[in-house]
Amino acid sequence: MKDLLFQAGIEITRKQDSAKAEELEAWLNKILASYNVLSADAAVFRVWARLKHLQSGTSMKDDLIAATAPVHRLTAVTRNASDFAQLGEPVRDMNRELGKRAHRALLKGARGSSSAA
Repeated sequence: MKDLLFQAGIEITRKQDSAKAEELEAWLNKILASYNVLSADAAVFRVWARLKHLQSGTSMKDDLIAATAPVHRLTAVTRNASDFAQLGEPVRDMNRELGKRAHRALLKGARGSSSAA
C-alpha cells in the first residue's frame, strides 16, 4: 500500500521536476528490491473488510497490517500493540518484548546500517 502512495507522490513530483521524480523512483525501486514486500491481494482485502466491519473506528493502515499478517501466516509486530488490540488478530509488542530502550537501540542501529548501504 505504501509503495502505491509513494508512487502517487512521485507522479505528482514528475509534473514539477522530472529529474527529481526519476531519483525518487530509483530510490523506491531500491527499497522494494531490498525488502520482502507482502501483497495486499483479494484474500487480504476480504480479511480487511471483516475487520473494518467489526471495528469501523480503526486506522486503515493498522487494519491492512492486521489483515495481511494472517493471510501470509505471519504475526504482526508493532511498537503500538494497543492499536491492534480491538482487531482481534495476534500481534507481538516490540516494546514489551524488547523493552523500550532495546527497541530504540535496535532502530538506531537499523537506521545507521541502512544509511551506509
